[in-house]
Amino acid sequence: MPRLARIKPEGRSQIYHLYNRIAGPPGEYPMMEHQARQLFEDILSFYSGIYFCTLIAYAILGNHYHSIGRFQAYLELPRAELRQLAVRLYEGKLYKPYLFWREKQWQRFNRRLFDVSEFMRNVESAYAVAHNKAFGRRGRLWADRFKSSLLESWGAVQAAVLYVEMNPVRAGLASRPEDYRYGSARLRLPPRRSGLSLMPLTELWRVADPARAVSTHFAHLYHRGGIRIEKEDELIRDIIRQDVEDGYGAGTYRSRHRYFNDGMVIGDPDQVRVWQEMLYGGATGRLAREPVQAGSGPLCLLRKQRPDWKTDLRAA
Repeated sequence: MPRLARIKPEGRSQIYHLYNRIAGPPGEYPMMEHQARQLFEDILSFYSGIYFCTLIAYAILGNHYHSIGRFQAYLELPRAELRQLAVRLYEGKLYKPYLFWREKQWQRFNRRLFDVSEFMRNVESAYAVAHNKAFGRRGRLWADRFKSSLLESWGAVQAAVLYVEMNPVRAGLASRPEDYRYGSARLRLPPRRSGLSLMPLTELWRVADPARAVSTHFAHLYHRGGIRIEKEDELIRDIIRQDVEDGYGAGTYRSRHRYFNDGMVIGDPDQVRVWQEMLYGGATGRLAREPVQAGSGPLCLLRKQRPDWKTDLRAA
């Protein structure tokens, strides 16, 4: 069966949940070493600073990663800016192809800077080379091509961020998300020591006051993660009540939700239905005729999910 085409809408910005796993047998965690995870974080930071991608959240675990990024709509850039970005991209490399580019190559490079596939190709190939060199490893690193789920509603973005930041707790690597060194939750609180620049919580939660945005974020995170909240106030109680009304019970994200990896499109029912008609018409099989309920909250998916067999939580 041919693999499904990656969904990349044109003419507007796109937000994706991105995921991949390292090849290897169960119980092998090549990224558990500090150096391995730091390498990935540095590479993610480097390329997000060149591509027109705003990182929203990430988590780097023992044999896989999750990240969420917003890619700007394509914009034709002036040659001077393109050249600056090309110089940064090829800095330190002997081969500098931009020195020989003609108009067609510059146009291709311009489009590349807004493309999720090109961004991930750079991130994953650069990491594979660096990882194999650092650890004396040979051969293929990634198990498959990366997975991407288009997040079409703001509720889907918020849900995906909370799910990603709960990964280290779900895997038993930390008791609280912000305690984990290689996840974005720690960057929500001072001191924020990282080269990575994330979307501000004020934008994520659409709250003007930074302190309230932090409270809102961690109230949702702790509630859906089943983590005890030390000091509840009326704001936090209101957030939890609304979360429950929306279908997110306490501890919802303590278990795996594979649809964040495999849902293809995640959003409101009407948004998913548009993609169903546009891409697949009346197709059946794993591509449903009607939007698929995500299983928690009001979100819907484009793609049906396989049965979720019990697996090692560290690989979740």
